[in-house]
Amino acid sequence: MEANQEQLNKSFSEWVAEFKKLPQHAMDDQVARIFMAMSIAEMSGNLNGLDEMEQLFLCRVISTRAQTINLSISRHAVVFLSFLTRNPGAAVMYLYFLRNEQRKNNTNVSMDVITNLFPDGFPSDDELQDMWNKQKIEVGGRECNLLDFVNLDYKPAPEIIISMGFGQSN
Repeated sequence: MEANQEQLNKSFSEWVAEFKKLPQHAMDDQVARIFMAMSIAEMSGNLNGLDEMEQLFLCRVISTRAQTINLSISRHAVVFLSFLTRNPGAAVMYLYFLRNEQRKNNTNVSMDVITNLFPDGFPSDDELQDMWNKQKIEVGGRECNLLDFVNLDYKPAPEIIISMGFGQSN
């Protein structure tokens, strides 16, 4: 099936809805400590140590992609997400989910916003891997990521084929 921008947006909306329904699981001890440290530091305006942590690979990936998709996110939230996620794909999925939520509320994504969106914890690695697989599409015979075609100025070519099962009509 050929897909246009409207179909891609519909697929993305369905992907976001499914992401939002994922079960939330308690954080492990290390992630919980980082969560508390970043939450307290953000509330108190403490920026100590952020410069060093922002040099970590995943922090740089998160910051760069957040800028690309015009996601306004606090430095503390970036650092937290870098510890929560185990790979760039998981980080990108959280960013697109957060960007979608930010569009509704027009607010900076802070630790408080993350707390409100995930009050009982976060999806498991297996659930995130499943969501990663569900956002795959085919472009010109090659497997690509739907998220790379969403919220950007890039307009996909008409030969994009949706192969993930969202947004298809019979």
